[in-house]
Amino acid sequence: MESVLVLIALIYGLGLPVGVVYLLVRTARLGRENIDLGLRVRSAEQQLEALESRAQNDPLEGGTAATGQPRQAGLQEATPGSTVKPQSASGPASETTSQAASRAPWGDPKVAGRAPASGATPPSPTKAARQTDTVKPGLPAQKPAPRTPSAFDRMMGQLGSWLVQNWVYAVAAVSLALAGIFLVQYGIEAGLLPPTARVLAALGFGALLIGAGEYLRKRWGDGEDSPAAFLPSVFSGAGIVTLFAGLLAARHMYDLIGPTTLFAGLLLVAAGAIVLGWLTGPLLSVLGIVGAFVTPFLLGGSSDASPVVAHLGLVTLVGLAIDTYRRWKWLSALSIILGQILLVVLVRFADVDPEWVIGSALILPFAAVIVMGWRVLPRLPGAALLPHLVTTKSLRGLPRRMLLLQGLMAASVVWLMLSSTAGSAEFWLSVGALALLSGGMAIWARRCVAMEDLPILPAIGMLITAAMQPVLYLDVWQAFIVPVGQGALANGIERGVESDLRLAPAYLLALAVGVGIIAAWRSLTSDGHKRVWAFASAIFAPAMLVVLELTWVPANQIGAFRWALVVLAVAALMVIKLERFARAGDKDRMRLSLALISALGLISFALMLVLSPSALTVALALTVLVTVEIDRRFDLPLLEWFAVVGTILVSARLVLDPGLPWADDAPIRSVSFAFAGSILPLAAAWWLGKDRNRFKALVTLESAALSLTAIFAALLLDRAIETATGVQYEQHWGDGLNALIWMLVGAVQLWRLQLGGRLATLRLGLAAIYGVLALGYLARALLVDNPFTTYGEVIHGWPGLSTLGVAYALPALLLLGVARGMSHLPGKARLGFALGGAGLLAFWAVAEIAHFWRGPELAGQPMRQPELYTYTVALLLVGAGLLYQAIARGSDLMRRVAMGVIALTSAKVFLVDAAGLDGLMRVFSFLALGLSLVALAWLNRWAANRGKGDGDAPKPGPDP
Repeated sequence: MESVLVLIALIYGLGLPVGVVYLLVRTARLGRENIDLGLRVRSAEQQLEALESRAQNDPLEGGTAATGQPRQAGLQEATPGSTVKPQSASGPASETTSQAASRAPWGDPKVAGRAPASGATPPSPTKAARQTDTVKPGLPAQKPAPRTPSAFDRMMGQLGSWLVQNWVYAVAAVSLALAGIFLVQYGIEAGLLPPTARVLAALGFGALLIGAGEYLRKRWGDGEDSPAAFLPSVFSGAGIVTLFAGLLAARHMYDLIGPTTLFAGLLLVAAGAIVLGWLTGPLLSVLGIVGAFVTPFLLGGSSDASPVVAHLGLVTLVGLAIDTYRRWKWLSALSIILGQILLVVLVRFADVDPEWVIGSALILPFAAVIVMGWRVLPRLPGAALLPHLVTTKSLRGLPRRMLLLQGLMAASVVWLMLSSTAGSAEFWLSVGALALLSGGMAIWARRCVAMEDLPILPAIGMLITAAMQPVLYLDVWQAFIVPVGQGALANGIERGVESDLRLAPAYLLALAVGVGIIAAWRSLTSDGHKRVWAFASAIFAPAMLVVLELTWVPANQIGAFRWALVVLAVAALMVIKLERFARAGDKDRMRLSLALISALGLISFALMLVLSPSALTVALALTVLVTVEIDRRFDLPLLEWFAVVGTILVSARLVLDPGLPWADDAPIRSVSFAFAGSILPLAAAWWLGKDRNRFKALVTLESAALSLTAIFAALLLDRAIETATGVQYEQHWGDGLNALIWMLVGAVQLWRLQLGGRLATLRLGLAAIYGVLALGYLARALLVDNPFTTYGEVIHGWPGLSTLGVAYALPALLLLGVARGMSHLPGKARLGFALGGAGLLAFWAVAEIAHFWRGPELAGQPMRQPELYTYTVALLLVGAGLLYQAIARGSDLMRRVAMGVIALTSAKVFLVDAAGLDGLMRVFSFLALGLSLVALAWLNRWAANRGKGDGDAPKPGPDP
């Protein structure tokens, strides 16, 4: 009795959706017939109205016009210069909303529904053309046509319109597919049939649905005009989903078949879906793809969901294969996006082995390329994605296939990076997979121009994955930093394996070297982008070295000398690449230069590991000298940039790291060796480089050599003052020297502004930062360590040659030199430097006069009459000197400045000296002022007349 009830329930559950769908299809067909009849009636009415209107306006009704030409009833003919009224939108040639909606969403948007019945009058085929070409003279030009919607917008609009009218087909397909799935589920829960019978019942039901769909298609077709519109696709799609469900149930629920048999069955069903989708239409393909994706999540099953990863990848490839044949662009995007989303859900909520994810991420990009072109050796048409973005700088017109492949490659790289965090084995599998993706794609796609940029993402992923271990403190990093002999105890690692883990950075570097060798091979064998491949070959291994040095610091664990040997081995490999590129015989020798720069950089890096700070700095300077000499001998313009970068590194080591703090405390011999050993090679490089037109390198070398010489002299002066005075703490001269050094570094950046280029803003910003530091030290020297206000601030040396000159005169002279020598700076900036230098120089002169009269300690000492009188004499001398320079140079501006200084001196005498001096001091003060003013006034008058061209000639008197 229970079996009979179950049978009745199944018949009801399956028959009701089918019956409802059949009735809805019949109803929809009748509705379309009614719409067609209404259109025919409306067309006839419009023709009748046109004939009646013409009969009323034309006296020769039914006859001929005045010209004698016959007139056809119901048709219009446009003569030159005439206009034709557009046909009504409701006419038979127009497409109604119902017709647009009833058309399939994947159909051609240019086809306007069904053709009218034979009894209806068809519209003239040239009517639109006549309407477009006929324009009345004198009328304004028509507005430009609106922007054509994109293919995605058209597809989404058609799909939405189709779903509004034909949603029942989609619901029916889902209902039938769920019926098959729930049939299997009910058999499991009720236990009515043995497992084999349950699986066979599900497979049989799926085959029955596919057979029914194919029968309907052969009997009535699957077009929108057929009696069984869309029903064949509905039944076939539901059958494909049921077959997927049955095979997965046989494996995961009942363990009736093994993994090999399961995937063979899934492959057969997927192949069948491809064939059916290719023969029928996108509806069946979408149903099969979506159903295949969601089937494992509906069935559930074993706690180990790892094989589902392969299933998702296989279904993704099925969607790409259908798109390859039928060019349904949205199907590929749907397959990739839905597959990746469901993979995220699977990994998040189910138990999945990372090895399955790693394998899928490695295989899927290669398989996708094969499926997209159906060739073992890919020959995909079109252009690469990255060159398109670089040349057009626009997101419009992107190559669709390569956009899909790059998206799939990006997803694989992300999965491999995430899988590398699961453990040591997973890390090495992920890094190896990334290396295979990058190098394998480069080798495999050698003849495919469109795929040349695919290896970029996995190469970047290798660098990031290597850096993730120490940053996130993961297993491989922990085993690497554990002291020798404790690794097995701390991490459960065998002692034989522990020594291998010590070489983890070397293994990572070896993988990067392998990818670089493949890039060099591509540069030597490819027809295009040879320089790009050479650049990748020269930069990838050094990039991995930089990542390892910044995150792993291998020298701390395996020893600086061993790690330096590894680096030198990579440099030797670069030399081999250099020789290969030299044999290629490039005219510009660009590839040769790239390999040479990489080799020189690696040698410098190896020296950095084993040499002391001073020796390393000298070695870098010698490397710059060798680079300039190689460029001079072999004419390699690209080496100019290496010379520029090397010079900047040498300057940074002498000023910043280890820089001035190291120079303050290190032995004077080491400091002298570092500075002199660096300045001399840089100066020699500048001298040798003058034979070549290397403007950037020459400016950089010249500014570095001069500024480092000045900084070295300032350091020696500071050391000499400390030795002579025995003062080890900062005083006014230390503040002035520090300000002088930062002013020199900032002046170098200002001098290099004349190079221009994209780095001009960066140089200006660095100059501003250094200037702020210099201002800070000058403010300290003027406010905190000022000898006039600070007790205990002692001036060492003789007046005119004391520490005051170090603190104030040297920075003032540098500011004045910048204002005078850097003509490429704006005028206001140069004026600011000149005023600042003049102010500092004036303060130094006042302090030196006070030092002469008061002694080494100025704070708390009163100003006496001789000092006050000396200031007057000094001002007069300054005014006279400026006036002399104004006359010699013919500068009216300087003459005005000189007269201003003289006016200031006069004010000082009358306002200050008259009250502060007495006796003969007051007499001599006013006497000197008067005589000086007479002489200076005469000189000023003579200079003014000379400027007007009169000279010494007396003015002629008036005529009698």
